[in-house]
Amino acid sequence: MLWRVSNLQLDPILKGVHPFLVSKKHICEKMMELRESTHGKGWLSPNSPRFEDYYRSTSEERELIYQQVRHLNNTI
Repeated sequence: MLWRVSNLQLDPILKGVHPFLVSKKHICEKMMELRESTHGKGWLSPNSPRFEDYYRSTSEERELIYQQVRHLNNTI
């Protein structure tokens, strides 16, 4: 079975299943952190002088979380 959800649908799903998870709880927490790294900071116009620095740091943060999730998946 293949599930497809939009970004807006993912947040309530992660928050809803989190209390019931045991072995995948840390992965779920990292996925919620990953979601927060995108929409928790707001939107910055591409015309803004801060655009490049802002999205570079966000991209680096998201890559770190992604690598942590990969590591957690390999240890379970």
